[in-house]
Amino acid sequence: MSTATINSWCLTSLSQAQSPQNKATLRPSISARLNSPASPAPPNLIQNKPVFAAPAPIITPTWREDMGNGSYDEAVEGLRKLLREKANLEPVAAAKIDQITAQLKSSDGSSSPFDPVERMKTGFIYFKKEKYDKNPALHAELAKGQSPKFMVFACSDSRVCPSHVLDFQPGDAFVVRNVANMVPAYDKIRYSGVGSAVEYAVLHLKVEHIVVIGHSSCGGIKGLMSFPFDGTSSTDFIEDWVKIGLPAKSKVVAECGDLPFPEQCAYCEKEAVNVSLGNLLSYPFVREGLVKKTLTLKGGYYDFVKGTFELWGLDFGLSPSFSVKDVATILHWKL
Repeated sequence: MSTATINSWCLTSLSQAQSPQNKATLRPSISARLNSPASPAPPNLIQNKPVFAAPAPIITPTWREDMGNGSYDEAVEGLRKLLREKANLEPVAAAKIDQITAQLKSSDGSSSPFDPVERMKTGFIYFKKEKYDKNPALHAELAKGQSPKFMVFACSDSRVCPSHVLDFQPGDAFVVRNVANMVPAYDKIRYSGVGSAVEYAVLHLKVEHIVVIGHSSCGGIKGLMSFPFDGTSSTDFIEDWVKIGLPAKSKVVAECGDLPFPEQCAYCEKEAVNVSLGNLLSYPFVREGLVKKTLTLKGGYYDFVKGTFELWGLDFGLSPSFSVKDVATILHWKL
């Protein structure tokens, strides 16, 4: 039996907990266990300190008497001096000044509050100047093709971009984002979009690690936990999509049904990741990669409120098999 074990804020060593009874059969399945309030202590850790778990610093602006009223003029003069010394910064500075000007105008109501074209233009100018032009070797290499090490499933939520959270650079990760970061089971017809992404990543890009990342305050998981699923529907697509996570909902309701609803959702945000890891085992090329040890599966959880990131692994193995002849021989000796 394959196992996926959750450990709050630290990487877990699943190999330490592995036993012959935990080996998967030729048709593997996954069982995921969330720590309930009365659960025993988490498993042994790879290291004895948190991984990416430092809380985000809280910066409180302060005003000092020596700053005076001339700080604005000093800032402007400092900018002028910098531009004189580094003329190549002029396009970036101009883009930023345009952005600040637009924000100031919108605050007093003298112009439209938001210009999407201007926002994208200034954003691209900054990217081109500060990232693209400063790393020509990387982008020249990417022009030849891609060979990412990771395939990442993440939520479409605007607050949890995996490239920002994990500092992925262009070419590092093949990313699929959808509502509640779900991976459906193998289905050529109904979920061919996700299936084609997994197939391309595993068979053609030869990714070495598939990571499914959940996150705090997930609206998709909140919907999963609150929709009645009684044959009625209030949405065109969302309810049918998040049904993928129904096994996670059932588990959380059974084990944590006495907890407040927000806490149930928090448990389900992680348990749904385990359901997706289990669904990945239904893809034959994923199973093949796991058997050959050319592929690993990992679950992750980003709490953007606390500024923490959790990571856990899936240990996969096959139990020995016997042929009909082997079984007959064993029966003969028993007789």
